[in-house]
Amino acid sequence: MNPTSHKQRGFALVIEIFALVMIAALVVAGLSLSMPQQAGVTQEARATEAELAARAGIEWAAYQTLNNDCGAFAVGARTAPVSAVAPLAGSLADFQVVVTASAVTAASAVVCAASGVPAASAVGWAYAVSAVATAVTAGSGVAEATNTQAGRAEYSERTLQVRIDRN
Repeated sequence: MNPTSHKQRGFALVIEIFALVMIAALVVAGLSLSMPQQAGVTQEARATEAELAARAGIEWAAYQTLNNDCGAFAVGARTAPVSAVAPLAGSLADFQVVVTASAVTAASAVVCAASGVPAASAVGWAYAVSAVATAVTAGSGVAEATNTQAGRAEYSERTLQVRIDRN
């Protein structure tokens, strides 16, 4: 048995272990760099979804005030600020959208169908509408979502405000 070949095998083992440690360090460094980027992409996607949910809330309020004159939402908004949770489905179902509306002007009274005049003839109302979309978990309300999710990467909230005029 040659003593020099035994020493060379031991030296090769040290080089292999060093190479494995260096490769593992590079993998860990790569993962630690990609995780914040992934969180940023997720946050951006949630922010876009929150804006879409708020826009859906505005559209819901526009329908309620423009096409449903004698509905509870439109009638309530004419006398005092009224809030409602806009129903969302599909990919926006994990957002809760609270829509608030109040009448800012009234050029003429709304006459509902009970008096024989169709509600579509009502004109002159203007509403200030805001929609707040907040990411929520199933079964929780806006207050619980704010208390439990604020500051976390997946928390998103958007507020939109518009004026809806019916002339």
